[in-house]
Amino acid sequence: VLITDPIQIRLLRNVVDRAVEEGRLVYYHALARKPGFIRRLRDLFAELTRARITPDDFRSILRSEGESSRLLELGLLYRRYRAMLQARDWTDSAGLTTCARQALVGAPDVGRDWTLLAVDGFTRFHPADLALLRALGERAEAFFVTMTGDLTRGWEEIVAGPWQDAWEQAAQSLELDPEPLPQTDPDPPPTTRLTSRLLRPNEHIPESKRFIDAIAAPDIMGEVRAALRWLKQVMVCARG
Repeated sequence: VLITDPIQIRLLRNVVDRAVEEGRLVYYHALARKPGFIRRLRDLFAELTRARITPDDFRSILRSEGESSRLLELGLLYRRYRAMLQARDWTDSAGLTTCARQALVGAPDVGRDWTLLAVDGFTRFHPADLALLRALGERAEAFFVTMTGDLTRGWEEIVAGPWQDAWEQAAQSLELDPEPLPQTDPDPPPTTRLTSRLLRPNEHIPESKRFIDAIAAPDIMGEVRAALRWLKQVMVCARG
């Protein structure tokens, strides 16, 4: 069962409050009652989950790197939080990908008759993403992952890092060789011409108010909200 954000916050609050009552939090005692601490724990635990780092893995890392009180307390909270989810057969949004892979392992016939698996929309990969895609790709006859990039010209150094990292992760983990998409349209739309210039800081982007609106957003969800507001405005204007 996928839990909602409010339930996740209550679970984390329960875990922290219990650790405080038991005297298990010393380093984080002053922060334990603050809402910002719970949000930070949620973000940290999400990163650990997406990286496929279990509480036992985290404990092993502490033994090798040094068991500071700060990390020991985080490890305790992480272990208890994951245990509460497992005891109820729940998952948070960060663990959904891992649950999907586990369900796939338990259903060996799923996807065996797929002739094509095409994946799009990734700008970065977490280990959990790659594990699921690898399991799916092994069952499909053909497997493609499309990503933003320019194999012929490359990106400027200032922005190359995350895109190149994602390419390398896909190539190594999924055993896929990057190839440029075929250019079949002799007159591509403005967005196609814009793609090769978008992440080049010194490139001139021609104005095209009729087709393109540039909207700055802090993250993917911000982009989605901005796009939906634009779509709503277009629909309202169309109705007169």
